[in-house]
Amino acid sequence: MSGKPAPTKQGTTPLSGDQVAAYLQAHPDFLARHPELWSALPPPRRALGNGVADLQSTMIERLRADVRRLEDKAGDLTRQARDHRSFAAQIHKAVLALVAAQDFALLIEVVTTDLAALLGVDVALLAVEAETRACARHDVAGVRCVPPGSIVAAMGGDAEVALVADATADPQVFGSTAGLVRSWAMARLGAGRGLPPALLALGTRTPDRFQPGRGADSLRSLAHVLEHCLRSRLNLPT
Repeated sequence: MSGKPAPTKQGTTPLSGDQVAAYLQAHPDFLARHPELWSALPPPRRALGNGVADLQSTMIERLRADVRRLEDKAGDLTRQARDHRSFAAQIHKAVLALVAAQDFALLIEVVTTDLAALLGVDVALLAVEAETRACARHDVAGVRCVPPGSIVAAMGGDAEVALVADATADPQVFGSTAGLVRSWAMARLGAGRGLPPALLALGTRTPDRFQPGRGADSLRSLAHVLEHCLRSRLNLPT
């Protein structure tokens, strides 16, 4: 082995290749105790002669590349799980706030003012289908009256929940706030038995805040709780 000193951090005495070899010979279990070092070592190439390729080295490099990809994927899954737990905790706080509202006015106040802070979004509103004249009589900040058929159009059909990572928000639902919203989520409330078609809409300036399918169950549960609370405060059949 070459006696050329190995590179070291500034201020430390450089080690020669012979010293490194001597240390490893004296501590044969060193690499076994530090398996992470193997990924930094290139596999040795054997001289097979006669133009024969060393496939073992190639296979080792491919295996290492596969390991790196799996590690990256595991990191992504860990971050997604952490984000999901955080969103679920926010939903839990929002549910408690809705249930604690003792009358209809307080419930609407929670929806239109508290939910945005509890869920970490910029916009939280309730969109309700109603005729134009009915909207004028019941105009409330944070509650948008939209024409009949708007809920189906906004949800793209009969879907209960829609989450979009980065796209222009529907101005029919988000109104004047649509221009600032980059990522949004909507959850349909069950209509009928005295309750008109409606949906809960959440929006944020931050792209990728909501991801399709991620947190959909939690958002659906929040919409169900809101629907139940609305029916209860309005004395409608549940």
